[in-house]
Amino acid sequence: MSTPMTVEVPGSGRLTDEERQLLARVHTFVPLTADTLMFTILPAGALRIYLGNLTATDGPTLDSRTVGGYVARAVDAEELTTPSALIEAFHWDYPTIGLARNASRIHVLEFMAGPVDRYTIPFGAPAHPDPNFGLHHDSPHVEQAADAMIAAVEAVGIDQATYERVIDFWPYTGTGLTPNALNGLPIWLRRYDDLSAGAMIVEYDTQRQKSPVARYRGRLWGWEDLR
Repeated sequence: MSTPMTVEVPGSGRLTDEERQLLARVHTFVPLTADTLMFTILPAGALRIYLGNLTATDGPTLDSRTVGGYVARAVDAEELTTPSALIEAFHWDYPTIGLARNASRIHVLEFMAGPVDRYTIPFGAPAHPDPNFGLHHDSPHVEQAADAMIAAVEAVGIDQATYERVIDFWPYTGTGLTPNALNGLPIWLRRYDDLSAGAMIVEYDTQRQKSPVARYRGRLWGWEDLR
């Protein structure tokens, strides 16, 4: 068995070749079709943008009419029914998202996948935003970890049209999964594109209650507040 890389690149960089292949193979068991229900967690404060049918540019760009970035299948998260469970699964308590693990509620955007050519599986390695770590996007150590993950993907025979080599900041892992060891979810990278009518925003609270908040009626009518 090969040994993990000695440089502390997190995520895929800490795995053996066999472990990389094992994680890459997960995506051969999780089909994605046009009628697959997908979801993404909304950043703190995003609900106001969606209900106001707005576009925010002060910070991460949010457009109430589109969806993109890292997304997951709703069926894979059926057991994650509290804010803390969802946040921990994605490790989305880092500063730019603004979510705390002890949040009393969290808002999730649910939508039908639509055309599957909008999606790729992100394989590669994570970088670190702090230059003191020496793990920037073009670091040789990060590049080596990303190349090793792609080699594992190729070894298990995943269709080249369904994935792309991605280096992004942690908590992106490069393994095609979210970083939580117990509740890791398969993820896809969706090209930003229009939401389809019927998309929903739902709220999860600490009592495991899931409540509808808003429904998307298309570009003409925007979001309808259901509360």
